[in-house]
Amino acid sequence: MNNIEALQHYLQDMPETRFTLIVVEDDQGLNRLIQKRLQRQSFNVAGAYTGAEGIQLARTLPDALLLIDYTLPDMTGKEIVLTLNRDKHITPFIVITGQGDERTAVEMMKLGARDYLVKDANFLDLLPSVVQQITEQLDTERRLQQAESALRESEYRFSLLFQNAAVGISLATLDGRPLAANEATLRMSGYEPEELSQINLTDTYTNPDDRVRIIDMLRRDGRVNNQEVRLKRKDGTLYWVNMTLDTLTFEGQEAMLVTFEDITERKRSQERVSYLNAVLRGIRRVNHLITQESDRDRLIQGACNSLIEPFGYANAWIARMDHAGQIITVASAGFNGAFVRLDQRIRQGASPTCVRQTLDDTGVVVIHDPSVDCPDCSIVSACRREARLSIRLAHGDRIYGVIAVAVDASFVDDAEVQRLFAETARDLASALYKIDLEEERQRTENELRTSQERLITAMRAGKLAWWEMDVANGIMVSDDQKALMLGFEPDHFVGAHHSAFTDLLHPDDCERTLQAMRDYLHGVADSYDAEYRIKTQSGAWRWFHDYGQITQRDADGRPLRITGVVVDVTDRQETALALQRTLDKLEERVAERTRALSDANAELARAARVKDEFLANMSHELRTPLSAVLGMTEVLRDGIYGPLNERQNTALQSIDESGQHLLELITDILDVAKIDAGRTVLDFAAVNVQEVVNASFHLVIQQARKKQLHLHCECDPAITALYADARRLKQILVNLLSNAVKFTPTEGQIGLEVTGDVEHSAVRFSVWDTGIGIAPDHLQHLFQPFYQVDSGLARSYEGTGLGLSLVVRLAEMHGGSVDVESQVGAGSRFTVILPWRKPMTNSESPSHIADTDTVAETITNVANHPLVLVAEDNEAASTLICDYLNSRGFRIVTSRNGEDALRLAAKMHPALIVMDIQMPRINGLEATRLIRADANMADIPIIALSALAIPGDRERCLEAGANDYIAKPVSLKRLMQSITGLLQPITTERPQVQ
Repeated sequence: MNNIEALQHYLQDMPETRFTLIVVEDDQGLNRLIQKRLQRQSFNVAGAYTGAEGIQLARTLPDALLLIDYTLPDMTGKEIVLTLNRDKHITPFIVITGQGDERTAVEMMKLGARDYLVKDANFLDLLPSVVQQITEQLDTERRLQQAESALRESEYRFSLLFQNAAVGISLATLDGRPLAANEATLRMSGYEPEELSQINLTDTYTNPDDRVRIIDMLRRDGRVNNQEVRLKRKDGTLYWVNMTLDTLTFEGQEAMLVTFEDITERKRSQERVSYLNAVLRGIRRVNHLITQESDRDRLIQGACNSLIEPFGYANAWIARMDHAGQIITVASAGFNGAFVRLDQRIRQGASPTCVRQTLDDTGVVVIHDPSVDCPDCSIVSACRREARLSIRLAHGDRIYGVIAVAVDASFVDDAEVQRLFAETARDLASALYKIDLEEERQRTENELRTSQERLITAMRAGKLAWWEMDVANGIMVSDDQKALMLGFEPDHFVGAHHSAFTDLLHPDDCERTLQAMRDYLHGVADSYDAEYRIKTQSGAWRWFHDYGQITQRDADGRPLRITGVVVDVTDRQETALALQRTLDKLEERVAERTRALSDANAELARAARVKDEFLANMSHELRTPLSAVLGMTEVLRDGIYGPLNERQNTALQSIDESGQHLLELITDILDVAKIDAGRTVLDFAAVNVQEVVNASFHLVIQQARKKQLHLHCECDPAITALYADARRLKQILVNLLSNAVKFTPTEGQIGLEVTGDVEHSAVRFSVWDTGIGIAPDHLQHLFQPFYQVDSGLARSYEGTGLGLSLVVRLAEMHGGSVDVESQVGAGSRFTVILPWRKPMTNSESPSHIADTDTVAETITNVANHPLVLVAEDNEAASTLICDYLNSRGFRIVTSRNGEDALRLAAKMHPALIVMDIQMPRINGLEATRLIRADANMADIPIIALSALAIPGDRERCLEAGANDYIAKPVSLKRLMQSITGLLQPITTERPQVQ
């Protein structure tokens, strides 16, 4: 038997050790994920969620390898190891932790840890290779132990095992002179046996401190375990080894036995993870800066400072550009004085090569060596020979500039490094875009402030002022203009009692004016309208005309607050007095009196015209800035200037709701004024009843969703069309539906019923709800302008009290009427009865709206547009996706859980499904599997949305049957690209998932 045969025969008697990996991790989800990842690599794996369970498994399972989370609910990883060591049950282990702590790492390595891993983004990808290396190392160590025992029995067998071991083994004197080395050592070092004998092993250390430290430890302890050092091969290349040294006596002299394995690949992976972590720390600093800095130049300079060492990049610079693509300024950091400011060179005509390359490319531009890739660049000397990445700072179609950083050459082609760099650029571009938005908002506010100033100017020009009085205590609040009209300082009457004004009334007018106020407050008169003389600060008398309206009453209908407007009519009164004096003159001056009367009438007409012009001007001045606010809000929410985050959407929604509320208030007030003045003319035409009903529901659906209300609609199929003013009919229905939503508690019900009365040739529109109801004593005042049932200081429901007044007036203008039935605590039913005047030819109308579980199903039945089912339990996320897809022409149906998603998919068979993975009742994965198992739905494309976004999550979704996977937060552009791709004309084969 030759040497090789003898070795093979010996190794056959040494069975391979099959280790059982015990995962001790209290996060059950992560524990199972680790187990699955290791089982895929054919490891035997067991799980424990506490330290006690891990100790029990280690005692019972043979050949165990522990993967210990350092921090557990009942004990630390150190306590687990010490407990097993006290029991003489030495078990190899690997430490895993959520935070890198060098003291903890050193402490556990001293206890014998085989490795120390941080649970970062690359943890699961790195773990199998680390475990594989350690199990191979443990197996090798066990084999070596058995081999050493055999070698003591046979020098021949020792020689065979020594030369053919998988790890490097060498024998040397303590000063590093080689005595013997096996084939693995020669293979790793690149030396021939004769060459190796001529060198000193300690000279292969790349760090002399490592050599001194290890020899000192060896002399002190007699053994050195698991020392990671970097060595140099014969050809000069470097490699990492995990080294163990033992002292022994060889041929009468003290020597050392060295065993080591090549861990270069593992170290390279660790260095990559460390580099990525450094880059992430720099990115976090940039993101923190973005939230606090609103100046563009300080932002880009701070970003450069945040990105450089020790945060991943050696240096960085950013060139900011204007809308025309010209560089405005440049910020830089990390060049240590060698970088001449780029903006100075640009003013001299320089044009960096990387800027031109980056502007022509939408992705990351990689420059491996500037001296080679950019030979003619004006700043190549400053960039030296450092590898660089550059990319555009772009948001939508707007390019804000270019950012470039110096990257370690080992990682410049790394896809993850490039991805993180691209994300940083996107974040900076978004921050610059937000600064643009903030400046636009400030411009809008300035325009609104200007409009308000114009309104005040108009009121002063018209000699108008407003006032308000608390009826209970007589305290008044008034416009500054009222004090100015009386010659006082603007704040003279702030918080004044009503008597402060009555004391200034002319004695002949005082009682008459006060009685007019009392008559109105006690219901004797229908309005407060008084004209009186009042003394100014100078002692002169001026005529004022006062109009007032009760704007707040208590539960019993007693007035609490009255608001009015006062007009200086001194000029008119003086004209009237002059006319009266003229009439008293002699008959021969009749012609002169007639001219004076004509002048007085002209003055009255002018005053009326001024009033009308003032109302028109006030309407214009209020609506103009409000239109800008609402228009800009709509543009932003449509994503025309780019996607918005949740806080921005919430802020824009608040702006939109407040603006709409103000617009409704202005419209209602002007509508009431126009109707009262007889200036409203209805535009009668053939009206499609179903379209008006659908449009009315659409305007209240968002309010209903917020309160989780159930909507119902039933339309008489015979009611297809009637003659009416379509806009005013929709205004009637929206007012009634909005009231129903407002006064119906959460999860209540509201509905609309449209029925025909053939006998009386009438159509009845009934809006009902399960809300708070109306007390009988309030019904008689319900349709009065400004009247509100809940009108106290602590009122629960907002509004002006004009809605129902408009409803009844518009119904009467149609020749109809309004009826109301209500029960406190049970709900209300408002019925608008209109004449049924059919058109000459009846147009086809859609079928009545069926009762469904979701409002979206009710109002989105539009033909010739793809129907998309959005299964998302988060209301804000669902609303964002639905609004975006609606704006792109899709019909939408929504569900809040997996159970509803299955039901709606089977019922409506949508063109595509957007499926959130984490939903109540049935999760998105299970819902996807059930859809794929149904032959009628198996071909519906499904896009999975997931917030988990960890390695393996995408694979789980695709395995369940999803066609595509998008991690949250969802990019609406990315979602639209996926939908467009999946809704291409169906081919003979199912589209492949990219």
